[in-house]
Amino acid sequence: MTITAINPLTAARELVDTSQAVIDAALAHASEVMEGGKLVDDHQVHTERLAYLATQVRAAHEQTRYAERTSDATQTEYALIYAAEVARTLRSQIDAAWDDFGLTDAHLASLDAPEVRAAIRAGSNES
Repeated sequence: MTITAINPLTAARELVDTSQAVIDAALAHASEVMEGGKLVDDHQVHTERLAYLATQVRAAHEQTRYAERTSDATQTEYALIYAAEVARTLRSQIDAAWDDFGLTDAHLASLDAPEVRAAIRAGSNES
């Protein structure tokens, strides 16, 4: 699959869904480690990291949903650009704090799948 063959709205949705699945797994792990919030003070840095990432994934979801409803080319482009930014940021944060996220190699593989990487590249293309 080449980057030019990507449907921007489909790519945005795939990035959002993949990011959501990964952040959901990270949040579930954090809830376990923090005993449902009782130990949140002991994990403040990671708590803040997760809060920002979860918010960004949610915003990308809403942007993509709006683009799906309107079928507007500009909104579709924005959705792909932002979803790519969020997926790239999520991947980077996971790399920076792998042990804190409590993810499996399968979670990482979903962000590294060829179609996800192609979608990120398409959304990051400035031309």
